[in-house]
Amino acid sequence: MALFFWLMISLSVRTRAILAVLGISVPLGLISVAPGGLHAILDGIFLGSVVAVVLWGVRAVFNCLSSGQVLKRFSSNVDARKTSAAAL
Repeated sequence: MALFFWLMISLSVRTRAILAVLGISVPLGLISVAPGGLHAILDGIFLGSVVAVVLWGVRAVFNCLSSGQVLKRFSSNVDARKTSAAAL
């Protein structure tokens, strides 16, 4: 399941969010009514979805850090604080 989600990385954020919600909520909803033989499959779908969402988040953080966006925002905030402190 995590491999399926990882292969879907090129889809839009909206589509990936829908897949993540379905992958997490459907197994949780079916676990109480599904026969015992399907519990392992539902657990695999749930855990695979959680792993994929975590990997998407790690990749997003890594891309943000490697692009320098965080440093640009931090430096602009520092400059703004210096300017406002100097104005006082």
